[in-house]
Amino acid sequence: MTKLIGVQHGDYSYDPFTGETVHEIKRPGGGLIQKIVNFPEGTRIGVEYMDEKDWETVRHHLEHLQKDLPPDHEKLSYHQDNPARSYWEYLIGVSRAFGHEIVFLEKPGVWLEYNDASMKTSKLKEEVIEDTENGDYFDHLLKLLKLNEDIHRAKTEGDLIVIIKREEGMLEAIRSYNPDVAIAGIGHTDYWAANPDEMMKKYGITFEDYMTEIIKDDKYIPRKDQVFTEKAVSDPHNVFLRKGLGRAKNFLEKGRITSVKPDYVGTWDIEYPSRGFFEMFIEEKGKDGFLRGRIEDCLGSADFECTPSPGRFDFSKRYRENECARNTQKGWIEYESEGDEKKGYFHGYYESTPSI
Repeated sequence: MTKLIGVQHGDYSYDPFTGETVHEIKRPGGGLIQKIVNFPEGTRIGVEYMDEKDWETVRHHLEHLQKDLPPDHEKLSYHQDNPARSYWEYLIGVSRAFGHEIVFLEKPGVWLEYNDASMKTSKLKEEVIEDTENGDYFDHLLKLLKLNEDIHRAKTEGDLIVIIKREEGMLEAIRSYNPDVAIAGIGHTDYWAANPDEMMKKYGITFEDYMTEIIKDDKYIPRKDQVFTEKAVSDPHNVFLRKGLGRAKNFLEKGRITSVKPDYVGTWDIEYPSRGFFEMFIEEKGKDGFLRGRIEDCLGSADFECTPSPGRFDFSKRYRENECARNTQKGWIEYESEGDEKKGYFHGYYESTPSI
């Protein structure tokens, strides 16, 4: 079995008054370093990283993709130009200094795919900018809507590559190399630790002794502290973030969030309709037409209540606390819409209220 450690590998702190970067997390904290030092000499440690020559391959590939872009086209930055690079290199250096063997869990192929996907998204964004300058106004709106959809889908495809496909590669590497310890970003490891049956069924992997190093901060103080926990529990919001990407993948491939036929479908985002796509399931019908049930979208699972009336479908929705992404609105969200059920659609607006 492989010990599993989830980390927040590199982060920034901003001065709340100036907005300037005042602190960067460029190395592991003392608790994690001490844990690595205490491992028996020769421990095989798998890390979410690649050999330097592989990173150079990725960097040169991105430069090649951008070499013929016009001067005013926004250039994509090399993804390793951030504190994460220093974090991993420091961790690797300490591990080797104490006689441990490093196993790289990543390979460049997925990053090359991500470069291609990022360029596709970047070029689509430039099309939007160019299109705003010419053409009939309503024709422009229709084109803009299609371009927005293309942009969102392209960005989602990139996210699926850099998170899910890259994650699958890391898990395959763990199965192949069988390291004593695996260290990866907490967005991955929280999901792995929370889904042991999936790990065993798909990859034949069993993780033990889940540990984490997370960053604690105060929004009013430009300082961040790293906290190492020996017996860690997955953060449900991190787990759902990964689950939400799985839902986005289902929608791109099958046009549905879940595998069950919903009673209604809709979107809460008219600018990027597929981003706000939701499925509504009626689970309880009461007097006077009262309805209660759940809504599923890429942000999470929510409860809803409504009492439809002729020509209207107004309802209230609230995301479930531990079944949604971290920054999802936690209070009630009120939807008001009008339309014709016989014609099959309603349209309107929504507004949210603070959590109590």
